[in-house]
Amino acid sequence: MGEMTWKIYNMIMARYNQKDFRSVRLRIGILLLAVTRGKISEILMLKVGCLKVLEKEFFINIVHQNLFIRNSKARAMISAREKDFKYFYSIKDDKDLIFTSDFNLTSKTSISRETFTRSTNKALNLVGKSLTPAIKLTSNSLVKWDADI
Repeated sequence: MGEMTWKIYNMIMARYNQKDFRSVRLRIGILLLAVTRGKISEILMLKVGCLKVLEKEFFINIVHQNLFIRNSKARAMISAREKDFKYFYSIKDDKDLIFTSDFNLTSKTSISRETFTRSTNKALNLVGKSLTPAIKLTSNSLVKWDADI
């Protein structure tokens, strides 16, 4: 995992440490973006059962591609999100989508890509402004940086 991705990820986790649904959803989303190098549109269709497999086996199927997480930093990131995963397991079934509206947690429709992109980019941009020198960050930034999964 690239050092910049690791640094940004840790800053996001520290800044958005609340225990509400939106914050947990954001942390899991950024985790998935960082470890899979996927796009938001690709992770929005993931189900809670995928988190269980990722947490226990460091494996995830994203965009019909099996991805084994081998990088030790990525594994540490996944292991550190145990409380977030348990939060989702307590309110959703394995077949429920991870990324749903906070008003309808068991919806069969994911939150819109635009809505999740906006909240993710807002969080990343706030962190980017605190870097020296300040940089503009987006969800695509995690895809672009060197990551050895």
